[in-house]
Amino acid sequence: MQSYRNRWIVVCDFDGTISTVDATDRLLEVYADPEWLSIEQDWKDGNIGSRECLGRQVALLRADLSQIEALADTITIDPHFTSFADLCKHECIELVIVSDGLDRVIARILDRHGLGHIPVYANALLACGDGAHRMLSPHQNADCCAGAGTCKCAVVADLQGDGAIDPRVLFVGDGQSDFCAAARMADVVAAKPKLFAHLRSIGRPCVPFENFADVRRLLAELIDAGNPLVTEELAHECN
Repeated sequence: MQSYRNRWIVVCDFDGTISTVDATDRLLEVYADPEWLSIEQDWKDGNIGSRECLGRQVALLRADLSQIEALADTITIDPHFTSFADLCKHECIELVIVSDGLDRVIARILDRHGLGHIPVYANALLACGDGAHRMLSPHQNADCCAGAGTCKCAVVADLQGDGAIDPRVLFVGDGQSDFCAAARMADVVAAKPKLFAHLRSIGRPCVPFENFADVRRLLAELIDAGNPLVTEELAHECN
């Protein structure tokens, strides 16, 4: 027996997309030496990649884990994101967060909102003692054109895999770390203003959004537009 379900993967940025502020920047503003701003400018000017940028900035942090968690507890998320996540679960659509931010901060915020089950691909924040930290990038790619800590193109390619049913990708993003993956790897892009302006400048179609109520409506339209065949067993796996 067969059942019809949509084979989409939803790939979401975190900082400024799901979170209402950039959680990584907020952490640096509070607990890093002000030198982090000059490193940030080097990245914006294209002198260094984002992996080098954030790695050097993380080395400037001085805060214990309880302080980092307390700060994360002050950061809110889009009030419509939980409803969006519920729709993904109901429709057996894989939802993942792919971020060039820090895993510990993202996980703390998601856990507080009952969303800790969502897979996160991000840089790892490692405590070294005496309030110092370093960063590891388990999802980096030597061929990443942006020199990112998390190569979003590579992560999306891995998620798509090479199975018999080729999933389509709805990419939801905000800023510069999303430019490449949104342009190259997505079937449909929901974009906040900075990403929207970039994609429009290169002639890449995308859908602007203000919050996840807009993205939820977009996903519902995509679901209604087509129903590729998958097995009943696959449909049960996500419920």
